[in-house]
Amino acid sequence: MSEYTAARPADDNGVLFETDEGTRAIKQGGTRAWRNNNPGNIRAGRFANRHGAIGEAGGFAVFPDEATGRRAIDALLRTETYQKLTVGGAIARYAPPNENDTGQYVRSIEQLTGLSASKPVHQLTPEERARVVDAIQRIEGWQEGRMVPIPARKPQPSPQTLLDRAIDDL
Repeated sequence: MSEYTAARPADDNGVLFETDEGTRAIKQGGTRAWRNNNPGNIRAGRFANRHGAIGEAGGFAVFPDEATGRRAIDALLRTETYQKLTVGGAIARYAPPNENDTGQYVRSIEQLTGLSASKPVHQLTPEERARVVDAIQRIEGWQEGRMVPIPARKPQPSPQTLLDRAIDDL
């Protein structure tokens, strides 16, 4: 199967994915994180676009697949902004109190990763960052729905072809 290169919102909170070859499918049900292939619910914008986003749905980036979405979270944790913070500070920035129960988010990160909230992000090993990405995916709510392929559209005959057929039928 070809890689999805574009995505946009579809009816009923679904997300429509398309390839350059015209193959289309809709992700329905599940959580927004799953529908958008965005396990961290990263907002749509320049950062997401630089890290592989192919569209936007509900204000959040849509990635071509889960792996690309996971790499975007890891890339975010490796930015200069996040590298200067502790794990707890990074989560407070990532999941601010005006949108989340940040204290609970930090406690969940500690429980799920075994890391201290006071550990500097720049000291995380790749394996520890992977555990943080796993924890973020779990906390953000990754529940699968279903992927529904959309049959290819049959090319519609041109008006001239229809006229030619009508003349041939006479």
